[in-house]
Amino acid sequence: MKMEVKLACGLALVLAVFTCLANASTKNVCPYVDNLVSSEHLRFFQDKCYSFHVWATDYRRANNHCINLGGFLVTVKDSAVNDFLVDVMERIYEVDTAPHGTWIGLNDMIDEGEFVWSDGTPMNYSNFKLGQGNNRGFFSNLAPSKRVEDCVAIKATDGKWYDYKCEKSYGIFNVEKPYICEHRL
Repeated sequence: MKMEVKLACGLALVLAVFTCLANASTKNVCPYVDNLVSSEHLRFFQDKCYSFHVWATDYRRANNHCINLGGFLVTVKDSAVNDFLVDVMERIYEVDTAPHGTWIGLNDMIDEGEFVWSDGTPMNYSNFKLGQGNNRGFFSNLAPSKRVEDCVAIKATDGKWYDYKCEKSYGIFNVEKPYICEHRL
């Protein structure tokens, strides 16, 4: 009888360890999501799947690509999501890949100063760098009519948000950036 109890307890312990290891190995793995190809750039966090895209493009193209994948540019609802994104960005992007940030879904294209997320929800959490979100670019003092920084990017170096022009280059600055899509399950 003692041998049977020890064997049963031993099997239960092995099963518990195996289950724990299996759960740990899939902790940051996205389940199957329509239109998404499995990639090392997919991460799972708080019941959502995030796809980190390393090739740079302008905001509108990034947003359209996310929509075509069945998602939208990422919505950062709180500091936990912000910290998660920065952590993954530091691992995936090389420093010189995204020195001017990575597109997130925040913009004020419709109503200047009224930031909304690409999924249509209003901004309730903000992590703008001091002085950012102000629609003032490098050339804005020289040409006030060029104040068209309506799209927001997050930088992995400080986790802060910066507003940028959404499309095309101006001066020596290129607005093409990597981007992050969010996919609700």
